[in-house]
Amino acid sequence: MGPAQKNQSTSDRLQAHLSLISKGSRQSAATLKMVYTAIDRKMLVVNNGVPKSGSTLIQKALILTGKFEMTIGEWQNPKWKNMSVSHDHLGGFLHSNMWHDPRNICIKMHCSHCLVQHPGHSHSIKVITSFRNLKDSIVSMAYHNLRVQSAKNRTRDYWIKDYFSDPCRYGNTAKRLGLHYLDALRNGAYMVNYQDMTDRKSKTFADMYSYLGISVSEEELSEICAKTDPGIRSKEDISEGSHVRTGGISVAQDELPAFTLQQLDALYSILVGSIKSEEEYSELCEKVIQGQPL
Repeated sequence: MGPAQKNQSTSDRLQAHLSLISKGSRQSAATLKMVYTAIDRKMLVVNNGVPKSGSTLIQKALILTGKFEMTIGEWQNPKWKNMSVSHDHLGGFLHSNMWHDPRNICIKMHCSHCLVQHPGHSHSIKVITSFRNLKDSIVSMAYHNLRVQSAKNRTRDYWIKDYFSDPCRYGNTAKRLGLHYLDALRNGAYMVNYQDMTDRKSKTFADMYSYLGISVSEEELSEICAKTDPGIRSKEDISEGSHVRTGGISVAQDELPAFTLQQLDALYSILVGSIKSEEEYSELCEKVIQGQPL
């Protein structure tokens, strides 16, 4: 399939999903983060990150170019500290006059498989998907869920150990993350590895800007890289809505039980190596969920 065919296929999917959203379909909302960015009136960029894989980092890298704004007004989702558009209001935003604004608008979403295109516009659509190894994404997601849910009546240590030791819980999470990755890959998204953003940030961002047709000087790129340092923050000091920061260093080796670590490493190697279909990956995940070694 050539680039033109891929773009048309993506465009068709966007149109279909907008129809679903307009009718109130949630499509597993809050499981996949997206940033919709109108670079100009002829292009729509979708930063469609696998959960806990660096989509916020990409969002900052886009905004720091000075070519994007995050003016979303009444469509702001009040449930999230990060500026985002409510899934329920997405159709309204896309039909608003703000969408017709010639400025570059950057919108953060928390959705699942909700690629959308405003009807009546012939945008050239580009999709960027960030992804990360399963073990670190799952560690990050566990602490994220702990913050959001306040672990209810369970203590932090008990909740985390239970999450990391239960193959049904981490197996289902790995299944969801992997299927998002495969869906993006199958639909021709521009893939960005989280580890590349920490180890080779300058080149990774430069390649991404080149893909988008954005002109950024070496001085500007250096400044953007400095301002997107993920930093380090103790897990004990975080508050609701904030993020665990490890400076890009993997903490899975210290957090996960040996068997969990072995299962997720094996699953990720297969995911990025030899998996041919979502069905094949789902079958492997079912083995993990049942506690069978890979």
